[in-house]
Amino acid sequence: MWRRVQRVGASSVAVAVLGLSSGCSLFASTPAPPAVGDSCLVGGWVDVKEDNSSGYTWLGLPLAVSGLAGAQLKIQSDGTETQVFDGSQPLVGLTRAGQQLAISIRGSVRYRIHGDGKNYTESGTGAQMPTTATLNGQPVSYHSAQTPGPGTYSCTKNSLTMTTRGGVQTDSWARSSSGA
Repeated sequence: MWRRVQRVGASSVAVAVLGLSSGCSLFASTPAPPAVGDSCLVGGWVDVKEDNSSGYTWLGLPLAVSGLAGAQLKIQSDGTETQVFDGSQPLVGLTRAGQQLAISIRGSVRYRIHGDGKNYTESGTGAQMPTTATLNGQPVSYHSAQTPGPGTYSCTKNSLTMTTRGGVQTDSWARSSSGA
């Protein structure tokens, strides 16, 4: 049945009035993608290894480190990203003098993340992290911070590899069986 609607300006508008049963619609709807963008990112992940070529320093000089196995990452469909470092292995590297520096990071950070299937962007506030370090087994003073930023990633059902812009840091994650 058609019903005439009042005139708008110099033209008239006709509106179709249809009886639709519940659950039916005139237009097919596509569900909106999750705020996170790529649903592959959603879930719990455990860091297998982080490689960082120059994001850490010792005596003002860049220091390549690797480690951090056991850190946890949880990404929710709304784009909330939580990284937890408690219980993770230290990042370990050799100074230019050949001394072993081991950096243990604790605490957690929360950011927003969006991925498009290849690139990710994190947003939020950087944070100073509770950090301890040893140099050849002896405690030394060391400070570290986590900051959000952009990068690239590849994601499968069981693995996630994230590399920061510039390629300084790559984290290899495995899907957590607990979903944490």
